[in-house]
Amino acid sequence: MSILEAIHSVLVSLTHANPDYLKIAALVFIGGVICIILVDLALEIRSDPPLGAGVSQWARRYPPYPIILALVLGMLVAHIFWATRS
Repeated sequence: MSILEAIHSVLVSLTHANPDYLKIAALVFIGGVICIILVDLALEIRSDPPLGAGVSQWARRYPPYPIILALVLGMLVAHIFWATRS
């Protein structure tokens, strides 16, 4: 199974029981991941440092910001998984 077939099967399984906004969110997420991959590939071809090196440098330079980002993302995930349906 190719990557595109796997993505398609995930999108189909997610959207059968859910509204269209989930499909749009999945497409935006997948598009963002593909853009990051392409930028990292271009940096590798040019022999520049990868994106991860820049992110690590930023996290070391400004430690409170990655902590706040991790807390916000953790709260978002907790909100999604602890939400109850009425």
